[in-house]
Amino acid sequence: MVPEMYRETVASLVAAAQAVWNTFAAIDGEELPPDETDAMQVKLVRWERRNFGLVPQPLQALGVIEEFGEIDHTKQLDEKLDGVGDLCVYIGQLLNGNRLAIRPVIELAEMLAADWDGNEAAQADNPPAALVGAFAHTVLKREQGIRGYDVDAFWRTELVFSLASLMAHAKLDVMFLDAALEADASHYTRLHEGGLIRRTYIDVASKVVLKRNWAADKLAGAGVSSER
Repeated sequence: MVPEMYRETVASLVAAAQAVWNTFAAIDGEELPPDETDAMQVKLVRWERRNFGLVPQPLQALGVIEEFGEIDHTKQLDEKLDGVGDLCVYIGQLLNGNRLAIRPVIELAEMLAADWDGNEAAQADNPPAALVGAFAHTVLKREQGIRGYDVDAFWRTELVFSLASLMAHAKLDVMFLDAALEADASHYTRLHEGGLIRRTYIDVASKVVLKRNWAADKLAGAGVSSER
């Protein structure tokens, strides 16, 4: 469950995520929201439906878990960054199915990452396996309709916090590896000015994900898929 110290903040950001989503829920045709992050979420929802149709939320959750596991496993900085982008793509799709915009959730993730950075106790309390377990618990109980997760307000709050926690850990994973490798910080700072998570989401989605056409090529996703 959401820790007491974050409950008010999370509730506020969940309300913001619903409000933002409502501003672009009725957008049709080729129209896009003015905000870059909102626009990317809309593009990706359209892309997913062209390629896979309506994807059940438990399958989207598996995508989140898959990408988080890849981020945690790889020792390559570029692969971690790509993984953060892919993780956010799945998260954005799952949030959309719950009438939530990803932009305020990224804001929460950046806040959590800042709180955990340099805080060994917080890092010890939030290891990767525990974060994945908490997210899986949230999705499972929602599907079962038990322990209060059948109530939309409670479910959305728990979902947003668990997803933001995964993004926060992924960001710190990138930062810590970069420090360990003594890499040039500009390697990713140049691409991620204005927030590493947000910029990675937009960068990977635009340059990689939206260019895949799984309907045309089920083995490699080759071919350029429209971004509209």
